[in-house]
Amino acid sequence: MPADHSCFVYDEQAQCRAVAAEFLAEGLRDGQRAAYFGWGDGAELRESFSSLYGSAGGTAPEAVLVASFDGLYRRDVVPAPDDRLEFWAQATEDSLAAGFSALRAVTETTPWLGLVDQRSTFLRSEVLLDRYMLDHPLSVLCVCDRTRLDSDAIDDVVCVHPIAEAMSPPFRMYAMPAGSFALNGEIDTFSAPMLERLLAEVDHTAVGHDLRVDANKLEFVNQQGLRALDCHAARAHLRAVVLRGASAAVERLIEMLDLQHVRSETSR
Repeated sequence: MPADHSCFVYDEQAQCRAVAAEFLAEGLRDGQRAAYFGWGDGAELRESFSSLYGSAGGTAPEAVLVASFDGLYRRDVVPAPDDRLEFWAQATEDSLAAGFSALRAVTETTPWLGLVDQRSTFLRSEVLLDRYMLDHPLSVLCVCDRTRLDSDAIDDVVCVHPIAEAMSPPFRMYAMPAGSFALNGEIDTFSAPMLERLLAEVDHTAVGHDLRVDANKLEFVNQQGLRALDCHAARAHLRAVVLRGASAAVERLIEMLDLQHVRSETSR
């Protein structure tokens, strides 16, 4: 299973708080620190999650952290990806130093996702966070308000998370070890443009190198999907997009299309 990096798109605040509280309570029962980072008045946020302090038969106060981002960030400026990663790394280290086994957190991302011209910055930071969680004791549930976002924002954020609560995107693209990605689901004529757009925003494979993709759970990809990968490689000046573990049907389609920058490689 990939890192425990999930998202939940909600329609009502009560729905969000219920899902967040359940997610955090599970961590408390496992000896983890539970944290909620939202926006607005800190006292009101803490009151909203007061039930967590009674979880697992009486939780120590330091086991639950509820705070507002307003004192740290601006709602109209997405933090630089490295800065946002530093925040989560420090929060994880602080939790371990305090004697907890891990940090399990919920974070409200709606304000940043609503900034269309800065959305690529946010998505890049999500990929960095995804990679960090592969080998660090951190689990994050990103929550966002469907009523305040356009459909592209929702599609983008759901697709770059390994797990999406109550959502079924056409495909998922998330970080794997050694700088690679995994592609799960189905990529067809309708979802191929989304794949090409997301790759342009989050893939930073060095010029002249291979973008390696775990395709073991890629259930379907048609010629438009493969051409989207080929176009991305050409535009980013990559040597190739290498699909590891793709089905025999995908291998045959790559050969038939005679793509210049996509090849299949058997997983070992």
